[in-house]
Amino acid sequence: MKLQPVLALAASLCVASCSVDRKHPTDPQAFLKDYDRQWLDVLKLKTTFDWLQDNSIETFKEMRAYRPVITTAPVPTKAGLKFTSTVLVADRKDVLEVLNNWDVFTVRLYGSKMNDCMGAFMLGRDHTRYNLVEKPYMRALMTPADYPRIKTQVVSLSHKAIAEGTQTTTDPKTGKAVGRIEIVNKVARRVPILLTGAYGGFPGPDEASMFRWSRATQADFFKNIKAEHGIHSDAIRAGHEMTSYIGGLIKEKRALLTKNPGAEDTVLARMLKEGSNEVKGITDDRMIILTAGLLIGAGETTQAAVCKALAELFTRPTELQGAIKAARENNDDLLGRYVWEALRFRPGNSVLPRYAEQDYILAKGTPRETKIAKGSLVLAGTQSAMFDETFVKNPEQFRLDRPQSMYMILGYGHHRCLGDHVSLIQVPQIIKALLLKKNLRPAPGKAGEIDLKGGPFPEQYILEYDLD
Repeated sequence: MKLQPVLALAASLCVASCSVDRKHPTDPQAFLKDYDRQWLDVLKLKTTFDWLQDNSIETFKEMRAYRPVITTAPVPTKAGLKFTSTVLVADRKDVLEVLNNWDVFTVRLYGSKMNDCMGAFMLGRDHTRYNLVEKPYMRALMTPADYPRIKTQVVSLSHKAIAEGTQTTTDPKTGKAVGRIEIVNKVARRVPILLTGAYGGFPGPDEASMFRWSRATQADFFKNIKAEHGIHSDAIRAGHEMTSYIGGLIKEKRALLTKNPGAEDTVLARMLKEGSNEVKGITDDRMIILTAGLLIGAGETTQAAVCKALAELFTRPTELQGAIKAARENNDDLLGRYVWEALRFRPGNSVLPRYAEQDYILAKGTPRETKIAKGSLVLAGTQSAMFDETFVKNPEQFRLDRPQSMYMILGYGHHRCLGDHVSLIQVPQIIKALLLKKNLRPAPGKAGEIDLKGGPFPEQYILEYDLD
């Protein structure tokens, strides 16, 4: 067969795939039928990602019922690692098997990128001193005694950001003045960046630099699976600028704290007060990278969680009113339950990527036993695990009685988010500050939808609220 007819056939198959209503499937095997009708592996791969983006819940549900593991063409990369295949895993037991076998399924995808940008960091290593020593070290500095302080800071920063970010406009239907705010950059990105300064001790030279450093590094480390050169170059520049700045900041703060040990109580100040700990190896070089990690782990993950939780609540009028009532009554525990359950339906990430360091038999001895080849990109369906009928009671219901341990929104096990307890406070409190506004709602039309602007993160989401 000549090349041109093959390409024409591929194009027609792609059109056929795109014509399927992925958001509202009526066939219980709509995804798998769409997947199977593709004749080329590259189109099967595209179809899989299209379904995950448009309707991950139904896609995973089908997989758990009929085909728990799908192995297809490798994601093409322009540099760095070359994959042998792409493996999508849906069954909860298999997802946990992947994530618990950190020596077989590693975070190598992140490690080399982090090395280029800032040096070795716990998120890009598996079961090394960076995880075994530095992670507990940082957790000891971020103590539970800080939680009330963190909450107070987030509340203050959120209300300030909302006030500064709101523009007054007129409702064309009622003629009344309304508040209009783009929450991605004015609130959901800004608050965690400001908290990185207020609590972490890393304020940055200015907000614009912190915004750029946060976005560039996260886009490369966690979203740039294809190893696009431009994305990686932006991250290298951001990482070098950031670590250089923190190096100077450490010198300034050490001099300040030497004169007045009580001048500052932040995470970075606590590191410096301990001095150079040769037993733990927390030298200045390590302090720089650990401090940079406070920003890398906060900005984009937090803003995506805020936006997506709100977007999900806006589709559920009953739950939205319940969350508003909890916010007004200062029932933060109940509000948090609304937020994390909303994120189960619409998480920031529906999968966690891992790299297969060796050939491996997944789910050995079961009907779904699958050989995973060395060098495969393995996508562990964490959202699927949170909907697995064998573990989660009434998974398709929005319920407020689910234990926090069931959620995998903040990662899992060995690589659970370092600042998980900060996130458990910060995300609901930012949302609370917004929900306290009268009749908070998405702006009319496309403006009231989350807009990724062709990238990996929310970039625009406009809300309105009544001013009187």
